[in-house]
Amino acid sequence: MNIRATHATRPLARHMVIRTYLMAFLMALLTIILTGCQTSTVYTSDWHNPKVDCGEFSLEIAQPLPWQITGPSNWVIIGSSSAAGAGATPGYSWADLLTVYAIEKGAQVLNIAKGGATTCQALWSHCQVASSRFQPDPAHNIDQGVALRANLVIISFPSNDQAMNYSVAESVSNLMNIQWQLAQQNIPTVILSSQPRNMDANRQQKLIEFNQQLRPLLGPCFVEIHDLLLGPSGALDPRYDFDGVHLNNMGHEVVFQALKARLDSEECVQFLP
Repeated sequence: MNIRATHATRPLARHMVIRTYLMAFLMALLTIILTGCQTSTVYTSDWHNPKVDCGEFSLEIAQPLPWQITGPSNWVIIGSSSAAGAGATPGYSWADLLTVYAIEKGAQVLNIAKGGATTCQALWSHCQVASSRFQPDPAHNIDQGVALRANLVIISFPSNDQAMNYSVAESVSNLMNIQWQLAQQNIPTVILSSQPRNMDANRQQKLIEFNQQLRPLLGPCFVEIHDLLLGPSGALDPRYDFDGVHLNNMGHEVVFQALKARLDSEECVQFLP
C-alpha cells in the first residue's frame, strides 16, 4: 500500500513542480516586459571610459520625451570646426541657418564651437582627463554652455575623435556623460551624428560605429546626417565636399535641413509659447 501510494503521488508531485517552474517563468517574463517598457537604460561597464573621470553617470532618461521649452530660450551649439562654420560662406553654415530658424521659435543661438575640438574638450571642467587627451576647454565646453543659460544644447563632433583614432566607446561615453549631466539640470540635448571624412577605412568605420551606438541611446534626440553626406568611396560626397574634411554651402544646408526636421517633429523637444 505504501508503495502504491508513493507511485500514485508521483504524477501529482511532478505536476506541482511543473506548475512552480511555470509560475517562476511567467513572473520572470513579466519582469522583462515591464522593464522593457521603462524609459531608462542600465549603465554598464561597456560605457566606462578609463581616460576620463567625471564621476558616476547613468544612461537613464531623466523624463519622458519630449522635453518642453516655454517662451524665449537660448540654444547653445557646442562642437568643432563644422559647427563653427568651416567651409561655408558667412551666413550659409548650418549654425547660421539655425540662427535664423531659431527666431521662429522665439530663441537665440549662441555658438561656442571651436575648430579642431574633440569630445574631451567639451567635458565639464571638473573632469579628470588623461594627459594623452585634450583637456576640457572652459571657454568652449559644457560649463560655458550652462553659464550662457542654455535651454537647449546642440552638440556636433563629426569626425575629430575618429581622425585621432580614439575608441568609439570613449567618444560615446563622453557625449552621454554630458547629456546625462545636462538632463539633471533639465536641459535637453540634441546630438548630431558623425559625418563622412576623407581618411582611411578603419577610421571611416569608426564614424559608422559611433552612430550605431549613439542612435539607440538618444532616440529622437539624435540627428542622422552621415548617410545624407556619404559618397561612394566612404568619404564625403563630392557635391558637399569643401576640402575633404569640411562641408561646402550645400553640405551645410543638408545638415541644417536634417536638424530642422528633427526639431520640427518635436519628438525630442517641444516648443511652447
